[in-house]
Amino acid sequence: MQQYNLMIQALGQLWPKQLVKQTFLDIDICLIFIALNGGTVMRPVFFEFPNDSYATDISFQFLWGPAIMVIPVVEKNAKTVNGYLPLGSTWYSLYEFNYGDMILSGNHTFEAPWTSLPPVFIRGGHIIPRQVPDMTLTATRKNDFQLLIAPVKTSESPETLFAKGELFWDDGDSDFEDIEKHNFYHFLFEFYASKNNATLEILKKRDTKNLPLPPITNLEIFGYNYEPKADSLKLNDQEVLDADITPTSILNIVSSSLIDLNENRSKWVLTWDNL
Repeated sequence: MQQYNLMIQALGQLWPKQLVKQTFLDIDICLIFIALNGGTVMRPVFFEFPNDSYATDISFQFLWGPAIMVIPVVEKNAKTVNGYLPLGSTWYSLYEFNYGDMILSGNHTFEAPWTSLPPVFIRGGHIIPRQVPDMTLTATRKNDFQLLIAPVKTSESPETLFAKGELFWDDGDSDFEDIEKHNFYHFLFEFYASKNNATLEILKKRDTKNLPLPPITNLEIFGYNYEPKADSLKLNDQEVLDADITPTSILNIVSSSLIDLNENRSKWVLTWDNL
């Protein structure tokens, strides 16, 4: 996708290339497909929060898609930066300071030394696909997928967590004029969790040919306050035997063969029980 490569060159001047070009490579791929239908890749805060009067006065911070809030440092020699996380949403830290912790909405002064990334946060209710960084985009695209899940409590039940996301995936290089004739995958993700169990559902909305996909080998779930039963993990009702589950405030589920998106199926369901 040539449009993506041009945009990334510009972004690399603002952020460390390891983050922009590699770890969250899949975000921009997804957003560019969304932009074809009238969405935006980068957006001012008031685009997502039109009823927040404070958001209309924000000049520098911006959203990367609907989920990633970026608060850049624009003053020379600054070691902190003031930022605003809109009310009514759940936010988790995505940078070195308090990674994975829930951050209260409102005005804050954030640590921002020049040796770290600028303050970056993920909005609750979203699932972001990502990949482990490598030296080049080509090499990174071959690395395993990870799903970063930032859940939010549902309005129906405060004990139920929910998040959703999607993945568009093409060869990363081909240009196109007609999206309907382009060769790409489209997946939808939905995550639910309660005190009893959790479910991750993946739907393949568009299939393609001759385009192999890396496996999903890691789920990282923020704000997960339950303890999973280690022997209860199942994929499509089959036990997952080699998974490593780390039950902390950031739940990590790791397996070398957790979910193979190349399988000839339209739906994957990963479930587990909680203690």
